[in-house]
This record gives sequence, structure tokens and C-alpha cells, in this order.
Amino acid sequence: MILSIYLFWIFLFLFPTFVVILIFLYKSVEIKRSLKIGIGLTLFSSYGLIMSILASSADIIIRVIPNFPPRFEITKFDIYCEKGISNCFEITNSFAVDLSTVYVIILGIGVVISSFILLQIILVSLLTHKIEKSRNPILSNYWSNQFSRKTGLPINNIQIEIINSVKLEAFSFSLFHLKKSSIKRHYIVISNNLLKILSEKETLNVIAHEYGHIYLQDTIWVPLLKLLGFSKIFPFNKIQKRLTKSIELRADKLSAQWTRTPNHLASALLKMYEQSFKSDFFNDTNKLTSSVYSKENHLLFERIEKLLEMNIDILPFTWPKW
Repeated sequence: MILSIYLFWIFLFLFPTFVVILIFLYKSVEIKRSLKIGIGLTLFSSYGLIMSILASSADIIIRVIPNFPPRFEITKFDIYCEKGISNCFEITNSFAVDLSTVYVIILGIGVVISSFILLQIILVSLLTHKIEKSRNPILSNYWSNQFSRKTGLPINNIQIEIINSVKLEAFSFSLFHLKKSSIKRHYIVISNNLLKILSEKETLNVIAHEYGHIYLQDTIWVPLLKLLGFSKIFPFNKIQKRLTKSIELRADKLSAQWTRTPNHLASALLKMYEQSFKSDFFNDTNKLTSSVYSKENHLLFERIEKLLEMNIDILPFTWPKW
């Protein structure tokens, strides 16, 4: 009976997660074309695997040892009096703690942390290998040096990678690993095709925007946030959109504080929109119509508007404290 329950949890939670990872690694043509999609799916798998391990471990422990450890009970005695000392009686307040529940919680937290770190270490090697296959080492080193020299921002634990891709994309993500100086490794990835349409100042502002996401820890929580959007449930979907808007606007503001040129980030966003607009125009008219009126573009236009309205003379300068 216990074995059948264990196998059920394996099938229900772990198997789909490993299937997603295998699809990412070997079979999906779309993922091979877009590193960003592959990283997103891999991070989703990572979080999904953690939740499945936690749920299955807790269920197995409860079923295997339902009566161990025993309950721990705290009893408190109070004296209550009415209308003088002669009418006093004792009130007993008991607070019981089921130690098996505490045991499951502690064990679950340990399983979550250890499995998460272990899986992230594996993903670091896998994704690093995929980035290495498509990266442009000359441009990567050039823009790392340029960004550090022009902005003065430290990039000790951040890798700026320029990859060979036909897509116009710039994104950042973080993975955990074991290292004495830090347990996290951060990546800023930009496609070489995007560099072709941006000026140097625009590129530096785009990198600063992604740097802001890393500094604000967005790269840790965004995968969970996107899971809310995939749920398609009204409250979660709305929360996801509001949080996404807040995250992007915060990163824009930090980028403007560090570079002091918010207009260059605005022009970079506008160029990216124009190129995607041209692509939709030549490929699919229906897709073009949906693209113009999409909520993502509404957020893009709002970001551009707020960047152009920023007054750098009164904008405070916040130096990152790592």
C-alpha cells in the first residue's frame, strides 16, 4: 500500500517535470531557436520539482508514521474570580502541538532547499553549455568591459553574454551554484541581432535595465510570477500583470538613475517595437492587428512615456549595494 502511494506521487508530480526538462534538452525545436524560452521552462521545471518533492515527502511521512512523534501539550492554569474571593474557580487552557506536523515541516524545508540547490547546480552546467554554443565571445567581453567602464557598476558576479540569434531579445536570469564568494550566478543575455539596431548608449541602457532586475532580485521571483499568469485564473492573472508592470517600471527607474540617460532606454524600446511591428507586417496581418492592441505593447508604451517624462536633475542617484 505504501509503495503504491509512493509510486502514485512519483507519477503525478515528478514524471511530468522530468518530461519537461527532457523536452527542453533534446526534442523541442522552438526551444532550440530561443534560449529565453528554454531558460524559462527549465526554471519552471525547477520550481515544480521542488513542490512535488515537498508534497510527496510530507504525504509519505504522514502515512508511514502517523502516530510518531507524540503530541506535545502545554497546559496553563488561570484563576478567575466573580464578585469577590469566595466565587473563584480554575480555568484550564491547553495548547497542543502535533510534533509530527513540525517534523514534516522541518523535513520539507530541508528537502526543498537541498533539492533546489542541487537542481540549480545541474541547470547551471546545462544552460552554461547551451550559452557557450551560441555565444559570441568577442562581443561578450567587449560589452562587459564597456558597461563596467562607462557606468562604473560592479559586475563581479554577473556574466554579460552576447548570443548569435535572429531574435531581438534581451533578458536576465539567475541560478544558484556552490561558490565561496556567492551562491548565485547572474546572467544578462542579449542577441547580436538586437545590437545591430541599437546605438552604444541604447545598448548600455538595456544592459542597465537587466542589471536592475538582478539587483532587485526579480530574476529569482519572476519564474514564480509567470506561473501565476499561466494559471488563467482571473485573480492570479490580474495580480501577475500588475506585478509585471511594477517590476518593469522599477527596473527602468534604476537604469535611469545609474545611466542618467532615460531617453536612450526609451528609444531602444521604441526601436524594438518598430522592428517587431515590421516583422508582423510582412509575416501575418492578423498577428499584426493583435500585436498593435496587445496588453504587452500598452505596457511598453507606458514605459516609454514614463522614461521620457523623467527629470534627471531631480532623479536621485542610488549606488547598488551588493
